Amino acid sequence: MTPPVKKITDEDIQWVSELLNLEGLDGSRQDFLTFLSTVDVTACPGSGKTTLLVAKLALLGKNWSNPNSGVCVLSHTNVAKDEITNRLGGTEVGSSLTRYPNYIDTIHGFTNRFLTSPFLISIGKPATTIDDDATASLRTQALSTPDAIKLENWLEYRGRSIAGLRITSLDLDNPLANQNFGAKPTSTMYQLATRAVSAAAKAGFYRYDDILTLGSLFAQSSPTVARALRFRFPVVLIDEMQDTSPEQDQIIQAVFSDDIKNCIIQRVGDPNQAIYGTDNSDKGVKFPDPEIKKICLDDSFRFDTTIARLANPFAVLPVTPSGLRGLARPKRQIQHGAHKVFVFPDQDPSGVLSSYGAHVASTLPIDLIPTAKIHAVGAVAHAVPGIEPTHAHFPKSVSHYWDRYTPNANKNSFRPNRLVDYFTQASIRLSSEGSTHRAVNLVAAGISRLANNLASRHVIKATSRPHLCVSRLLASNPDILNHYTDLITHIIAGGSFDSRDSWNVWRPRLVMIAGSLAGVHVDGRPVEFLEWRSPPFSNSLESTDSIGGPPNMFQYKSPINGAITLDIQLGSIHSVKGETHTATLLLETFYHKHHLIHLLPKLAGDFGDQIDRPLSARTAKFMRWAYVALTRPTHISCIAIPQRAIDGSTIDRLGSAGWSVEFVQPNRY
Repeated sequence: MTPPVKKITDEDIQWVSELLNLEGLDGSRQDFLTFLSTVDVTACPGSGKTTLLVAKLALLGKNWSNPNSGVCVLSHTNVAKDEITNRLGGTEVGSSLTRYPNYIDTIHGFTNRFLTSPFLISIGKPATTIDDDATASLRTQALSTPDAIKLENWLEYRGRSIAGLRITSLDLDNPLANQNFGAKPTSTMYQLATRAVSAAAKAGFYRYDDILTLGSLFAQSSPTVARALRFRFPVVLIDEMQDTSPEQDQIIQAVFSDDIKNCIIQRVGDPNQAIYGTDNSDKGVKFPDPEIKKICLDDSFRFDTTIARLANPFAVLPVTPSGLRGLARPKRQIQHGAHKVFVFPDQDPSGVLSSYGAHVASTLPIDLIPTAKIHAVGAVAHAVPGIEPTHAHFPKSVSHYWDRYTPNANKNSFRPNRLVDYFTQASIRLSSEGSTHRAVNLVAAGISRLANNLASRHVIKATSRPHLCVSRLLASNPDILNHYTDLITHIIAGGSFDSRDSWNVWRPRLVMIAGSLAGVHVDGRPVEFLEWRSPPFSNSLESTDSIGGPPNMFQYKSPINGAITLDIQLGSIHSVKGETHTATLLLETFYHKHHLIHLLPKLAGDFGDQIDRPLSARTAKFMRWAYVALTRPTHISCIAIPQRAIDGSTIDRLGSAGWSVEFVQPNRY
């Protein structure tokens, strides 16, 4: 195949280097920028992968020769599109990359746009709602209550549910075909399940996974569609390839990889950061593929050699050719002992965050502290009821280090189990980000969920603009719309719901708003979602009622120098993937076992047989968690681990490996 792009020259490299202010373009990075064939690129944390992708796209756009075809960029987020807009905004090449015939989107978005949506439209059943919860609700409504209970019980006994039933056929009259359902097609359970899934699909309601499945089936059954897409997109760049699921990879294979001679596929990612889902290497997803050319970016501009040395043992796939390398040179040398293992009493980790804050405050240069990004993360973030300090699984999650931690509070998809939490989160977003848009949409999302709760069904569909949706639905009822407008005004003006009395003043109006949306008469029965509770978010060590700061932010104040304060952001390892921190603390949590205790030999520099060889899937998962967490910081990397795992010889070995050790005392806040 003759690539639809002219050869990239040294002059082009000079042009893009000046355009993006690039530095450190060594041989491997230049190889990637100039290479115009299929290739896998493994890029270590902090290697400048995203910047290189933008540079590559700029070079392709500058040298593209076919006006009828373009570049397709696929990832798990819209980072690439945002980077192009931010980094190349205002330039002709940047503008062209975001227009036809080029296309930048998530794999899910690509599948829906070019495969699933055209197929559903062609059979007269377009998707109107892509939402797991709404689809599950409609499936249940398609059955009588006795039938729904009968089917749910039958599925639950087999570890399944109506909500989790997957479409596996393009025939929406028989959407469960071609799968091992567990009962014959003539059985009552199969027929009930078929009726539920088919009714929701024909009404336009689909799960997110259904979009991928239908798109893959359509691509496989329609070779002309795949051929047309290859003509439109002869060059495909796939970012974060390590997180591509088998279902997503199947779509890529069906559309692009069957015609490798006429399609250039360049996949970029880091197999050592594959922390979403399970290890895909045993499910047909080969990245990197040993049968095609590989380019390795093994050095990081984020951190120095000390952090690289601590993280390198946790690379499941060895970083070639000589291990992870840190190229960063801090403006001011960090003192010896910066990377620390905090050892806490087995049943009381309450002092860990304060000790971590004190260490960071005393270690970082004073002029760096105001802008420092300080994080503490764990593999398991959600709270688990019934895990007391004496339990063998303790500490189970991040919440055991700080009981005010609220999982998912920082996400756009935040779905708390109380309406008051939506309003509290809206106030926090407003004060911390100044985002009126996000605040009012959080309020509307909570009101919509209350309406669906009262109606016991999804009367309001999921939407990216819930405030607009609620306002339109209430437009015909001015009195109720005024109540809703008053609620929005109250929150924007700084009003709170920080007491049961203040909540009870508003509660009747909230019920009126939601009842009007639901189209039901509210009979006064208790609704748990509507009950008040004290705000779970606080950034203060002294106060349990403050909601003045971002969620899950622990504030450390130096008892020696009160002028020094540090905001420590708590979260999951998954939530910080791709981020750069000043300091990161990895917290011990429990998933089948305490993973840091399991990895202690590697932490202590023992690379012998104490870790299973060949690696089990679980050990590989634990190693990837540690690798991602330990490669976030630019300056300080820390770990928290229970005291029962540590003895004198272990302390010596940790010191030889580059860690200092501190025993922390409980801190009742």
